[in-house]
Amino acid sequence: MTDVDLTLLGKHWLRDEDSRPGTFSGKRCEECGWNNLVALEHFYDIDLADLASEVHLRSIDLSDTDDREDILNRVRLARATVGSRIRNLVLDHPSWAIAWLVAMIAGVDIKRSTDDANRVLAVQQVYACLVSAGPIDLSMFAAGTLAPDVWVDQIARLTQTMSRLSGAILELGSATASGASIASGRLRLVPSDDLIWMTEVNLSRVEDLDRGYHRDLVQTVDDVEEVVYGASARCLLLQFIGSGSAVGIARATAVPGVLVVDLESPDQTATLLNRSMVLTFERWRSRTVPSFFSADPRRVHRTEQALLVQASSANWLGFAPLLHAQMDSVSVGLTSIGVLAQAYGQAVAAISSRLHLASNVAAVDRGLDVAAVRAKARDVHSEFERAAAAECTAGGVPSMSGVELMDGKRLPCGEIDILGGCVGPRGPVLLVGECKNFDFTFFKDLGPDQARSLIRKGTDQVIRKRSWVGLNWPRITRSLQLPSIEPEVLAVIVTRTIAAPAEQDGIPVLAIAELASLATLVATMPSDTWPRHVRRGTVAAADL
Repeated sequence: MTDVDLTLLGKHWLRDEDSRPGTFSGKRCEECGWNNLVALEHFYDIDLADLASEVHLRSIDLSDTDDREDILNRVRLARATVGSRIRNLVLDHPSWAIAWLVAMIAGVDIKRSTDDANRVLAVQQVYACLVSAGPIDLSMFAAGTLAPDVWVDQIARLTQTMSRLSGAILELGSATASGASIASGRLRLVPSDDLIWMTEVNLSRVEDLDRGYHRDLVQTVDDVEEVVYGASARCLLLQFIGSGSAVGIARATAVPGVLVVDLESPDQTATLLNRSMVLTFERWRSRTVPSFFSADPRRVHRTEQALLVQASSANWLGFAPLLHAQMDSVSVGLTSIGVLAQAYGQAVAAISSRLHLASNVAAVDRGLDVAAVRAKARDVHSEFERAAAAECTAGGVPSMSGVELMDGKRLPCGEIDILGGCVGPRGPVLLVGECKNFDFTFFKDLGPDQARSLIRKGTDQVIRKRSWVGLNWPRITRSLQLPSIEPEVLAVIVTRTIAAPAEQDGIPVLAIAELASLATLVATMPSDTWPRHVRRGTVAAADL
């Protein structure tokens, strides 16, 4: 480590605005009485509140590009130093790291709790250090060596810090924030004028899959995946979750829930897993974002540090849940029931993205009928629209999906994904919905810009359709058998998951799971009592 690294990781590495990092090694801090070598060990977990205090981040204007870049560079340097410390701990004691890794994946639960998410990111960081030197040698674990508590505590603090710093850099580097502050160790952003960013992700959970919408959607998607990739991610993963192993290729270990999969088996399932769902060093180093079957064609070349950054910020095990390992010179995949179950839930949550990627693959593969594949993808999207309309109807706003014609003529505004209406407390209300395949996981690595572009496109579309509906309200109310009274028109964008930005035009963005509640609100409450973000999507037909 350099003197600058030591300085940056000490608690008092920048004491006032005029100070610049210097060489503090061996000097005592006037405030705490420690020399910086001791402070370095004590503050390796770098509480964000302390970091904020030292870089004057409690309240900053991120529109100042120079200020933003200066702060980002300082935090990046701190993260690089923490990454070096993690790598040194792992490579100095690989047998401890492997024993820790096995214990950690054994503890991953089927549910997607915050603890599980943090556990997976920690596992990925240690694994990134190990796999850079080749597949994990499980004979080291067989020797029964356990990591001492001191080492375990150090790894826990460092991996948590790495993830927190990566999250801070992602947020600070986003163009969607105009200001930032840190209090009680938590980074808080001030959204820019044209964007409100909601970061609660509601991915499908394994225990929720008995719901009709998920069950039907999963069943309809398998064909297109099997045509393009030779298997569906859901079916492939399901073989392990139910019984705990797939016949002939996986076996349990002495650690409950941990599986070893024989990747050299001639079994077709083993071939598919080896080709698609093993997180090898090469796959991890070269793929831009995680995707099932490594279907996203974009490529990148990552250094070992960049790989560690990826491990601390994006859930790659959710798409490739087998760690690359060796046992008795045989190539195997190391995983656990909990890791596989989380990937299964991810497979359901990312259906729309997988269909899009499958269509792209079909377009360049001459052996595939691209028209048939895309037709299947459209069928699945139509099912999404039908399910969304059904949720609105169940909530009290009878709705139709995929409306292309009116009075036998094609709509000039384009197909309306959801069109419904009801009589509210103050008269008729018409609902216009635009369904978008929004999958938050694909924006984790690239930032919110792609998501913002997707929602902006949906906003333009639904505003155009709302205008047409408002101008032609007599035809719409007659079709929906509503009173011929000038209505209010509400426009919404509907996504599969909760986690989407709202554009400045004010069109509310809701997940399908929220539609029934919205419909009940529309049917029973006057519009001036609706939440502000819903009111912003509403106009009176007379104003169009």
